[in-house]
This record gives sequence, C-alpha cells and structure tokens, in this order.
Amino acid sequence: MTIQKYFSSWVPVLLVLAMPSIAFAVTFEELVVKFRTWMNLIIPIIFGIALIYFFWGLATFINNSGDEKGREEGKSKMIWGILALFVMVAIWGILRFISTTLDIDEGGTFDPPSFGPPTRS
Repeated sequence: MTIQKYFSSWVPVLLVLAMPSIAFAVTFEELVVKFRTWMNLIIPIIFGIALIYFFWGLATFINNSGDEKGREEGKSKMIWGILALFVMVAIWGILRFISTTLDIDEGGTFDPPSFGPPTRS
C-alpha cells in the first residue's frame, strides 16, 4: 500500500472524528487540549506495539535458528521494531530539546522574546 493510499484512507476517518468538535464550535485551545489528550493515550499504545513487534521478531529469530529464511524474517522484524522505538524516543528528545530551548512550559504556554527597551510594571 502506498503512502498516498494509506493517508487517503485515514483522512475521511479523522474528519468524521473531528466533526463534533467543529459542529459545536470548539475553540482552538480546546481542540489542542483534546488532541493532546488523544496523543497521550495513543503514544504509549504505539510504543507497546513496537516493543511487542521487536520481541515477536526475536522469538521468530530464535524459533527458526536452523532456517536461514526464518532467521532473516526475525532479523527484519527486530530491526523495524528497534527503528520504531528509536524514532519515538528521538522525537520525544527533540521535542524536549525544543521546549527547553524556547522556554515552553509543560502546559504549552510560550513567552515570546521582547525586542526593545525593558518595560516597567
């Protein structure tokens, strides 16, 4: 399945899931909070699936120790599982680096730098 077909099959589903938010005139902040809540639920599940896929590849590799084709299949699964785990951890690290560099709080607030003379309060 090509990437275009994959995303074209998911876009209508995501639009249908977003319809209640659009229909009830949810503000952008509320939409971001809902998206973040969903992502906080989905990311550990995806991480767990990648870990299970790695161990499935490991079991395939061990189970087919006498068969070259089976070992290659197990190696492939282990490599893709490790790659998925690495990408997720790297994205978390990049986001953490960006948030600390830009001084973004955990809640998502951002104080832009001021250019000009300091103001007195």
